[in-house]
Formats: sequence, C-alpha cells, structure tokens
Amino acid sequence: MKFLLKARIRLDTEAIHYISLFEKLTKAHVVDCIPLDNKITFVVKEGHAGIAIGKKGMNVKTLTEKFNKKIEIIEFSKDPIKFLIKLFKPIEIKNPYLSEDQDGNKILNATITKTRMLAKVKMKRAEEFIKKYYNIDEIKFN
Repeated sequence: MKFLLKARIRLDTEAIHYISLFEKLTKAHVVDCIPLDNKITFVVKEGHAGIAIGKKGMNVKTLTEKFNKKIEIIEFSKDPIKFLIKLFKPIEIKNPYLSEDQDGNKILNATITKTRMLAKVKMKRAEEFIKKYYNIDEIKFN
C-alpha cells in the first residue's frame, strides 16, 4: 500500500520571509513554515534538525529573540510513520501502521503510551500535519 506525499506545499509571503532568515542563519533546508501568533514551526529536511537547532540550541535562542516568538523545529520524513514518531517526541508512539478501509480511505493508526495534555495537543497538530503532507484521510489514536 502506497501513501504518496502530496505534490506541493503553499507558502504565504510571511512564511517565505521567515524561511529565508531561518535558512540564512541555520544553513538547514526548510520544507515548510507555519507561523502562528506566538510561535513559528519550521519543518526541516530529514537529517537537518541538528544543524537547525545549533550547538546547545543557539540557533533556536537566536531565532526566538529575532522573531520574538517561540520556535519549534520538526524534522520531516517521506515516511508518514517516521514523521508521526518525530512529531510526538518525547511521547512514545507504539505500533504505528498504515491501513486502508473498504471505501479506500487511507488510515494511519497509532497507540499513544500517555494521554497527558501534551499528547492531546500533539494529536490535533499531528492530524493537521499528516493530512497536509501525505495522502492520508484519517489518523486513529488508540
């Protein structure tokens, strides 16, 4: 069963501005940028999280000061299961798998080991990210 990546990610001028400054400072390649009121989430190319964060978190600290917003860095993966696991760190995801129902809907299934408030917030965000980047119709958390 194949769950292909969606073709394009649309960026507005604000996101493009943040990406330009982020890439100049960190030298990491940005896949997507989601600016919110008090936080900017940068989704970076697989393998670029370390250089994006910088030694002892220096890049994150510098960007937080420059943008006056909290900075979140998530490492992308072409594999939706790996991406889901990265999204939930430090919360553990058990037995994630992809399936398809009889109507042809593509489903990402996962078990969360803890149901803290943080997990609930991450569940909502995970659904937004997964549906944005992959041809997956639903995420089921057990």
